[in-house]
Amino acid sequence: MRSTRIIALIMAVVMLAAALVGCGSAYDNPADYLELPADFSKITVKYADLEKEIEDQIESTLNDSVGQVFEPVTNKDATVQMGDEVYISFKGTADKELSDTVKEKLTNENFYLTIGSNNSTLPVDYTNKNDNNSDNDKDEEKVAVEGIEKQLIGKKAGDKLTLKGKFSNSYGTEDLKNVTVTYEIEIKAIARVSVSKDHKVKVTYTVTDKKNDVKVPVITTTKETTTEAPETTTTPVTTTTAPTSTKAPTTTKKATFAELFPSVTDKSKATELDFSKTTTAFASLYTLADLFPAFKDKNLYEEFALELTVPENAADKYADYKGKTVYYVFKIESTTSTPKMTDYFINKATINATNEEDRFSTAKAYREYLDKEFRKTLAYEAILEASTVTKMPKDEWEQSYENYLNQYVCDYLATKDKNNTGSGSVTLENYTPSQLEKLIPERDYEELRVKASVDAQDSVKQRLTMESLFNKFKIKLSDKEYDSKMKEEEDKYNANLVTYVYYYGIYSFDQYITYFGGEEYFELQWKYEKLLDKLPDSGVQYEKAPSEDAE
Repeated sequence: MRSTRIIALIMAVVMLAAALVGCGSAYDNPADYLELPADFSKITVKYADLEKEIEDQIESTLNDSVGQVFEPVTNKDATVQMGDEVYISFKGTADKELSDTVKEKLTNENFYLTIGSNNSTLPVDYTNKNDNNSDNDKDEEKVAVEGIEKQLIGKKAGDKLTLKGKFSNSYGTEDLKNVTVTYEIEIKAIARVSVSKDHKVKVTYTVTDKKNDVKVPVITTTKETTTEAPETTTTPVTTTTAPTSTKAPTTTKKATFAELFPSVTDKSKATELDFSKTTTAFASLYTLADLFPAFKDKNLYEEFALELTVPENAADKYADYKGKTVYYVFKIESTTSTPKMTDYFINKATINATNEEDRFSTAKAYREYLDKEFRKTLAYEAILEASTVTKMPKDEWEQSYENYLNQYVCDYLATKDKNNTGSGSVTLENYTPSQLEKLIPERDYEELRVKASVDAQDSVKQRLTMESLFNKFKIKLSDKEYDSKMKEEEDKYNANLVTYVYYYGIYSFDQYITYFGGEEYFELQWKYEKLLDKLPDSGVQYEKAPSEDAE
């Protein structure tokens, strides 16, 4: 898993350096224009800067993974429960001959299975007719076929099992319908949800006032808060004397229990409880602070009943139930939270990475990878800052300046000119000077020119520094390296073809290369990546951690 922050830094540097048209070797001798630091050993990357990059990337990785989070179970005696996630490997053998393509579906070395999710990769519980091949449906006995998920319940991490499962006659893959498969399964780890105050929990529930109707464990609240309903604002009523009427008084029909205490049983309409907001009302009678003690540490799909007392100050419509007990029977359908950086998390997040170097089995290994990569990019940034432009190449600066100015003007027009369809859809040539004067006030235009001028200087310096470092460290791409890198890029394009077509309108690899800057851009990026590998050993110093200095 390449760090998104590292990728962004590399792309930003290369795009800035490639802002000049014709990204080949732009300067015969970059030393005529830029002076690199004479002694790299006098350049220091600050420890605080390195740590910030690492921590920012870890935070970004975790935030990108917000969702249903399972934490590893460390108790070696723990057994698999409903709602747990099990990390398993499995290899299946079918009771009939299958094609190689279908056989591949029966084997997986790294699979994460949520017990109770009815994941279609493995046979799940269903009811099927007995295999007596009778032509008379009435003579066929219906039998329950237990799925692999249910058979894993009660097992431990480290267990190696032989389990049988049968795919239903309505299974999506034709060749696996009614096929019995024998699986060799190893449980590598068990993980589960443990609800805390940073969780959002989606629940379905039923409500009853009869304890005998409750078939799940009952949790009794002892908090005083359950005796008072959330405060509501009432509008004072002005009383007036109504004229005497000869009509019989109307009677209001009492609401039924089900109307007063509605149930939510449709999973698609499950109620979300955000336990970080404890004062939020629930069912207009309670707050999430009242509910949380019962939910604390609960697992996915767990079912339980919460005994609550209808508050004495509840609305008048609850008059018949004030002070009485009701039972909310909850089922946790899903949870949402931010993960922690654990070995289990990073292994799961990177296990299917295409490149082996992008897979990490421990959080420590991931952090060490980030440390190594950010040392490279920060060393480059420090060298760039310490380099001096001795003479600004006029033609290249003007070219870069015009590119930036055109871009910023188009961005500006995209917000001001209703006839403009967006940034990059027009160039300055689409407008006459008088039109531009009307659309862009002189003060705004001057700000755009200043910004374009500064960015053009940065772009030229970036490219000069890069070219100078290429020369210093003799960075080149052989034809073999170039072809190999281009093949990797093509594989990446093909793997994400739907995304490029749908979001970018890119229908071919040639279009892809052109869209992202042409072959010269990619060649510059690959040379830059080779350069980064050289920089940690270039003499640049790295400030030690405070604890290391203390030693």
